[in-house]
Amino acid sequence: MGGSGPAEPADGRATGEGQRLRTAIEKLTDELAAPPWGALTTDEMTRLAELLVPLVLNIVGTGLLPAQSTLGIGMTYDYE
Repeated sequence: MGGSGPAEPADGRATGEGQRLRTAIEKLTDELAAPPWGALTTDEMTRLAELLVPLVLNIVGTGLLPAQSTLGIGMTYDYE
């Protein structure tokens, strides 16, 4: 087969092109996800987080999802 594609360099890491594509996709998804948050007040966002964080931690605690983000952004979930 021909040369490496955006996410297929010899060492398994994304190429510069692949990284640029991922960055563009992440930016677009952030932009598309933002409008609903703009409809909430700060207090409403705080309350939503209070309601959702325990749910997320319980889901991660089941072991069905990874405890560390697979997005490569260094985010982890601490749960008991």
